[in-house]
Amino acid sequence: MVRTLLAGLAIVVMMSAGSGVAAAANRTGVDAGLTSRGGTPKTALTPSLTLDQTDPHLGTTVTFTVTAPRSVKAPRVSVTCSQGTTLVYGEAGTFDHAFLLGGASSLWLELGGPADCTADLFYWDYVGQQQIYVWLAQTTFSAGG
Repeated sequence: MVRTLLAGLAIVVMMSAGSGVAAAANRTGVDAGLTSRGGTPKTALTPSLTLDQTDPHLGTTVTFTVTAPRSVKAPRVSVTCSQGTTLVYGEAGTFDHAFLLGGASSLWLELGGPADCTADLFYWDYVGQQQIYVWLAQTTFSAGG
């Protein structure tokens, strides 16, 4: 499981560097490092990530409500979905990105069926000249096929 998770993270990291941007939902941007949904900035001592949809399925778009401390200037979200131990979909984007489950091309689109998904809130930072991944929050959800 750890190998699958690490492989999935590697895929998401590679995809976040060059992923295409899906149509974004109506959301506000970063306001002095705060993130929010619906136009009202939220200050959060504890970062959080909440799925906005109640019944996600392969081929539908999902978005997230995100809160983060002021010090986080560019929060990002990664979504990975698995069927058992097989990673079938992964994508990363900005906090206000709309994720098309299955994307334009994925193993999930080929196989169909339900998947268990994990979304992580994170940001990139630097320690010296070394870029590091800083995890903030996570949520899990099941998506129909």
